[in-house]
Amino acid sequence: MKNPLKLAAALFAATAFSLATGSAGKVADDILGYWAPNKDKLVEMMKKEMAKNGQADPAAIAMATNMASTMAEMLTLHLEEGTGTMHTPEGPDASGYRLSEVDEGARTFTITLQKEGDPDKTGTGKIEGDVLTMTIDGQTMAMDRVDEEAFEARKKKAAEFDPAKLFGPGAAPK
Repeated sequence: MKNPLKLAAALFAATAFSLATGSAGKVADDILGYWAPNKDKLVEMMKKEMAKNGQADPAAIAMATNMASTMAEMLTLHLEEGTGTMHTPEGPDASGYRLSEVDEGARTFTITLQKEGDPDKTGTGKIEGDVLTMTIDGQTMAMDRVDEEAFEARKKKAAEFDPAKLFGPGAAPK
């Protein structure tokens, strides 16, 4: 294209189309797939959060990190274009999502979760290689990309989860 106005118009049209269809470019494509919490990062974030809140009791820290470690082995997130499904021991929980404020260079984005009957939740995210980090409602989770086989194994483990193993007999939440 020799005419710079035509080039600018074409770029504007492509950007407008990608925003209107919910696709924001390469970042939007790269977040698609299967994700699982990074157990070590989740435990470390929990310890930092507890310290920030003044929690220093070694027994409480050990119990919380054990729980986080166990849960990290069962949680999975499946991101498809416009839909995310978190799989937990309580079952799948799906919601729509929309990306905005995508910075392809920094690999960051703003994400808005949309679930019928619930108010929208907005957070931020960053993808670096096979690590996806998102912060929503003040909670940060770092996740590693996993293949379909690992995803299915985690889903199975979550479905077979016995809370008594985590909390002890008779102590499982009702």
